Amino acid sequence: MPNKFLQPTQSMLRTPVEERIRAVFPKGNDWEREDKALDANDYAERVQYAIDKICLLAPLSVRSQRRSDHHCDEFIFTHIDDPSFESWVGGMDNASKLQWIKNKGKPYVAFWLKVSRVADYYTTFFNHWRPRGNTEYLDADSREEPSIAWVEYSQQIFEQLEVQGFLPATRDFLNEKVPFVLTWGGDEIPDGDPRWDDDNFEPGSVPSVVYDCLFGDQ
Repeated sequence: MPNKFLQPTQSMLRTPVEERIRAVFPKGNDWEREDKALDANDYAERVQYAIDKICLLAPLSVRSQRRSDHHCDEFIFTHIDDPSFESWVGGMDNASKLQWIKNKGKPYVAFWLKVSRVADYYTTFFNHWRPRGNTEYLDADSREEPSIAWVEYSQQIFEQLEVQGFLPATRDFLNEKVPFVLTWGGDEIPDGDPRWDDDNFEPGSVPSVVYDCLFGDQ
C-alpha cells in the first residue's frame, strides 16, 4: 500500500520508466525477466547508502530481504528499543507478544519499504500488531494511522531515498496498465468462478500493471 503522505508521480508511459521496464522484460512477459538488466545506475550502492544514513539519523533497526521471484528489495524498520523483527515473527510466541504489548501500552510497529530493482521507485506501508480482542491471537493492521514519532521517522526515510534519486509510487501510478508486458490473468477471475472447478483450466495472459513490473510480489 503506497504511503498516503506521498505525492503523485509521473505517468509510467514517459521515459525512463518505460525504457527500464522494456529492458527488464524484453520478451513482453513478466515471468521472463532479464536479470542482468536489474539494479541499473548503481542501484545497490545508492539504496544501501540511504539505508545506512536512515539508521544513523533515526533510532531504527532494519532487516533486509530479497526474494528471487520479486523485482524489489524489502526493508523492514522497527524501533531500536523494540524486539527485532526476526524475534517478533520467528522467536516470540503469542503469549510473549501480548505481554510485551500490555507492558509497553503500545502496538508493535514495523514500517515496510519496498524499493524496485527495475526503476527508481518505492512503496511503503505500516504494520501495527495489536491483540485480537480477548483472544490469544494478534492482528497486523496495515490501516492504523502511525504515531507522530513514526510519521517523523518515515519522513526521514523518504528524504534519504529522495537524495539518492528514488521516487514514491502512488496507487494510481502502480495501477496504470502496461500494454507491452503480459502477466498471468488468474487474479482477474473471482474465486467462485466455476472455471476454477476444471482441473485443466488455465487463465490466459492479460496486460500487466506498473506494480507487476516494478515490484512483482502480488
